[in-house]
Amino acid sequence: MREGFTRVPPRTLTIVVFLAAASTLLLEVALTRTASALFFTHITTLLLAACLAALGLGAAFAHRFATGRAQAPTFLQWLLAAGALSGVFALLAIAHAPLLFLAGAFAGPFFCAGALAAESYRLSPTPSRIFAGEALGGALGALVAPAALDHFGDVTTTLFALLLLLPAALLLLPSRRGHGSLLLFLPLLAVVASHLFLPNQPLATDPFSAPGFLPHLVEQTRGHTAHVLRSRVDSYARTDLVHTEEPWLRYLYTDRMYPARVLRWDGLSPQFSTAEPNHLARLKRLPFAVLRPSRVLVLGAGGGFDVALALQSGAQHVDAVEVNAAMVALVQDLGDFSGRVFARRDVSVHVEEARRFLRAPHAPWDVVQLSLMQADSSVLRGVAGVQNWVMTVQAAATYFAQLTQHGTLVVVQNTPEIAERTLWTLAAALQARGVPVQDVPQHVVLLNLPMAERNPFSQLLLVRLRPFGADERASLTAAATALGASERALPPTPPDFVPPTDARPNFYPAHPLLLVLNAALAAVAAACAWWLFARRRRSRPPLPPNAFAQALFLGAGLMLLQAALLADAQFLLGRAPVAVAWTIGGLLTASALGAVLAQRLNLAPQRQLVLGALGVVVLCLVHLLLGPTAPLALTLPPSWTHVAVALAVLPLGLALGPCFPAFLAAVASPQRPALYAVDGLGAVAGGALAVLLHAEFGVAAVWCLAAACYALLAFLAIKAPSNPTAQPQTASAL
Repeated sequence: MREGFTRVPPRTLTIVVFLAAASTLLLEVALTRTASALFFTHITTLLLAACLAALGLGAAFAHRFATGRAQAPTFLQWLLAAGALSGVFALLAIAHAPLLFLAGAFAGPFFCAGALAAESYRLSPTPSRIFAGEALGGALGALVAPAALDHFGDVTTTLFALLLLLPAALLLLPSRRGHGSLLLFLPLLAVVASHLFLPNQPLATDPFSAPGFLPHLVEQTRGHTAHVLRSRVDSYARTDLVHTEEPWLRYLYTDRMYPARVLRWDGLSPQFSTAEPNHLARLKRLPFAVLRPSRVLVLGAGGGFDVALALQSGAQHVDAVEVNAAMVALVQDLGDFSGRVFARRDVSVHVEEARRFLRAPHAPWDVVQLSLMQADSSVLRGVAGVQNWVMTVQAAATYFAQLTQHGTLVVVQNTPEIAERTLWTLAAALQARGVPVQDVPQHVVLLNLPMAERNPFSQLLLVRLRPFGADERASLTAAATALGASERALPPTPPDFVPPTDARPNFYPAHPLLLVLNAALAAVAAACAWWLFARRRRSRPPLPPNAFAQALFLGAGLMLLQAALLADAQFLLGRAPVAVAWTIGGLLTASALGAVLAQRLNLAPQRQLVLGALGVVVLCLVHLLLGPTAPLALTLPPSWTHVAVALAVLPLGLALGPCFPAFLAAVASPQRPALYAVDGLGAVAGGALAVLLHAEFGVAAVWCLAAACYALLAFLAIKAPSNPTAQPQTASAL
């Protein structure tokens, strides 16, 4: 050991890793929130892949340039400072050079975090201690992220995540060198001060920017003088209230892509005061005007457009369900403009996801209405597929169960193609309720406006469990004809159509380019890992094939498990932010506990790895049988869904906990950074495979591949040659 080397105390190293991990996961969540709003929802899956790849490449950097060097504390200090500085650069890129951000300017902090974690595993005599610190830090970041985003927004949350690196760097100050690294924190402190105290915030993003694609906020307001009146960023979405030159209309955009409309109304008149909104809404209004329902349920109430239509037609009570709390608050802020549509005694507003709201018992409604429903509009840690639980066979069955004896399910869509997919899904639900396939046309009325009109509410479906009477169908058709609409013949269900279900909620088929891109991403990640570490090179020998394969399966298996758990938790809990907090936070907390408990058993690392991997396999199989879409789980009341998620997450975390630290303890310490890098690249491949499997086969396929990864891991651990230098880890306090 060279003179001047100062070994970091184990407890200090654990705290540094804890703070860095909390910063990394909080930063990841905040950046994915920003990317979802600035670029597009589905870019978040690629951003997550890039973050994981950066972690792996940072570990590769540590393996190549840090192993065997003497300045370990100084190296860690510079990594923390560089992470903070690169985070500032990423924020500036978001605000002023979005294409630069899209090109990977956000990856710097994750590269530094990967190098720091890999070097910490190399320095520590007990990998389980470092793993526990890393897992608990990540859990803290996941648990804090939704609340931080709700209260402070994405930019302030990102700055807070970067500031966590400063106390970590200060803990390493007793080393002889590295004080100069603290100067790199000065730009971060300057940006924080300017963000908090300057009136014109330098980190504010332009809602009308179009970095690489054209968001609907820009496209639909083009040709009109538009400006943003107010914006709210929370853990669910970015919500912009947009004013144009049209005096009768305000737009509400979710993540700049999904519009809702607030129309000027006095709250009393049976129609809007100007001709444009009445012409726009004439087909949407038809079910309320003809059927005259007393009790109405509007799912996806948005800006209150459909609620106003129901009230104008004489509805006695309307239940308005909207998952975006910011949208409800902005409508309420509009006051007299909207007719105080969400503040009336005959309207009950429920800020909740539609399917979760309907798990509780309610009095039946005469009409259940859905209009252009989108369920995948915003995410925190990405999605495993294009999932939409509001339009599945089981969802339709739930809506039918909420109707009165002669109640009607009303669905508004904007294109014939989407209307057809809706019709085929509802037809499958009717057949599941015992309606013969030849009788389905008697239960459905399909009306449409001419496509040349370019009305966003051009397709109207009315569906009942009981057949429509001849007089009712004639009344609906006559009213539609008077509006310039017509009844459309029902297209037969194609033989290759697979109805979306709760287990495979892919109402919108995944774009082929998305599938090809993720397949290529998985292959490239595995190839990079092989080229960096398994291929023989002159500078150093390759990793042993068995250890390389174990690291690859560890990373891929963990990301597959996370994707499957997140999808199931979001289905049960209804909101992506809550699902992230419970799933990722709970999984990492339980993993830390599992690592500590396994350490206290004083077993050989190889044995710990085998037992942990087999435990994961068994729990995956149990989840496949008793998951959230199983008949038993569907009977749970809403108050028990959190318990169900905890019962799924905690045992899996306890089984996962021993795997990674036991794997690292079984190899020589100089190899640990390289294996950490392979694990990170394996996670990239696992995340890409999760997207593919979920889109094509549903979440059950993701669970199966995760179980297969851990089964192969257990097999490889059994076949691995024993390492005479590896010793059982003694128990130690964190």
